Amino acid sequence: MHSNRILLVGLGNHTHPYTRHSIGRIVLNHIATCLNLSWSHNDSWQGTTASAKLLVTDASLKRQQKGQPLPEITTTEVELTLLKPRLLMNICGPSVAKAAKGLSIPTSQIIVIHDDLELPLGKTSLKYRGSSSGHNGVKSVIASLHTHVFRRVRVGIGRPDRDDSDAVSNYVLGKITNREMNTIEKLVFPFVEGEALDNLCREAFEGHRVPVEKQKSKKDKKKKEKDLGGVSDGEKDEEGQKVGQQQAMDVAVGKAT
Repeated sequence: MHSNRILLVGLGNHTHPYTRHSIGRIVLNHIATCLNLSWSHNDSWQGTTASAKLLVTDASLKRQQKGQPLPEITTTEVELTLLKPRLLMNICGPSVAKAAKGLSIPTSQIIVIHDDLELPLGKTSLKYRGSSSGHNGVKSVIASLHTHVFRRVRVGIGRPDRDDSDAVSNYVLGKITNREMNTIEKLVFPFVEGEALDNLCREAFEGHRVPVEKQKSKKDKKKKEKDLGGVSDGEKDEEGQKVGQQQAMDVAVGKAT
């Protein structure tokens, strides 16, 4: 197993690359530009890929205690693979699973970038495990990987003024405005540039913040198999609303293509 390999995935609809729903692809394109990478088709993974090698500073430097001597500076070479699935959002999971298998990496070394309606425009949030929160792209990845333990960079796109399914669908599938793009460039892009990107990759291959799975009872195992996302009863109503909105978006995309 190649412990220093990282798979960085940008979710979106490749037929609609400049919509709010494709913000993951937009952010990934920016990373590729910063690293001066070229994209190529990978038919076996059903996606478009690029790769780079990064020299990442050892995390022990970040954990230096006050009054202690500075530890010896060491670096680790990280093999970074960028992937944009060439599948519709709600069936993108197989592309991610094939890439992970091809790279021989654990799911904890996969980082998925995707849009999030529940976050204000330009706000980013890290998530290390858990349910799809109604995002059908993430849901497809969970189903294909057979686990919810993988890293996500959630990028806020905000919500429309109206909250009915048609309004949400039109908003998410709408083209990003110049004002919104300026906000993304100012608030989101720095989160995936330079040292920030190094830190994101380093934490992934060192396994930070991803708890080790505990042994489950047969009852818990059956529950997990039934719902890999692990949504609690108290979340189901809200989750159902999000799923309904997401399904409406994906149906709209399917009709458009």
